[in-house]
Amino acid sequence: NTSLLMNLTKNLIVPDGSMRSSTLKLICTIMEKFQAINIPRIINECKIIEQIPLTLQNGRALTARIRSMGEEFTKTEPTEINTNIFLKHLFGLLTVRFAPVWEGIREILPSIYKKNAPLTWNLFSTFLSANDSNHILAYPDDIMEDETDELLWDSRVSRLANILKNFSLTW
Repeated sequence: NTSLLMNLTKNLIVPDGSMRSSTLKLICTIMEKFQAINIPRIINECKIIEQIPLTLQNGRALTARIRSMGEEFTKTEPTEINTNIFLKHLFGLLTVRFAPVWEGIREILPSIYKKNAPLTWNLFSTFLSANDSNHILAYPDDIMEDETDELLWDSRVSRLANILKNFSLTW
């Protein structure tokens, strides 16, 4: 069962929050039902972080939770499964494009990487070499073509609308 849990931890690195959340729930279920292990607090904290919406109102709460999770992790005796779950989850969170999450992780990494330095460096390497092509913005090529009748700008303020219209006709 430990090898099954270790295989499941690979899902915690992916840039999909629902996959990470579902994986954490499955790991907890396997630990409780099949291994009769109490769920470590650090894993429950990971589950809670995945459930918090990524909004500006929750930014400080997320950063604070990540900090406290790091402090909790430094105090615990590292097991292979807990270390893998926690570190892989952190690197999965780094795929989230939300500054408060990055800030919290940046603050705790110096104090936690020692728990499993080879895994941390392996995750860094994987993170830095990951393909980011799905986030490339595609701009339309024909936006400034000549003789287009398409109105690119509009305004409800009549004076500004007239200026924009005149400008687009002279352009």
